[in-house]
Amino acid sequence: MPNADDRFLVSGFASPDTPAAAAQAALSPMIVGRLLRMGMRAPARPSDKLIDRLAAADAHDWLAQSLASDRIAGAASHSIASGGWSISDLDALKNRCKALTLSEADAAARLGALAGYYLAIAAAIVHHQRLISSQPKAELASLFADLGSAAPEPWATLLGKAAVALGAA
Repeated sequence: MPNADDRFLVSGFASPDTPAAAAQAALSPMIVGRLLRMGMRAPARPSDKLIDRLAAADAHDWLAQSLASDRIAGAASHSIASGGWSISDLDALKNRCKALTLSEADAAARLGALAGYYLAIAAAIVHHQRLISSQPKAELASLFADLGSAAPEPWATLLGKAAVALGAA
């Protein structure tokens, strides 16, 4: 506990000439708690939910089923990671998945579309040495490293290679 001679400068609430007790009284416990909670949270990326989903025990089956949906990649989804898609097909997949992430009402379907979106970008980088996204390379590299650390095989390898190709260590 500060003594009465301590001085605190709390912007908007106290000056160097205000006793510590007066400065502390100006910040209620509710305000202090809210400020602490704000400082502890990292800004959430839309992909953070996808990373959590890819880390789940059933991620391989979930991802395979999501990608195999006719609305995403269909029956040929298994060949995305191995390089079986042309650059134009990957660009079309990316655009289709992007549209689904914005229009799909079901949260699980949106996550599956988001996975397809990022996997299409990663496959274009790894198999065709082309960046089919306007997102900054450094952000994608970091994201692909995070996704790759959570994703099951063969997707983890694809995402890891894309991260390295973009400059992530």
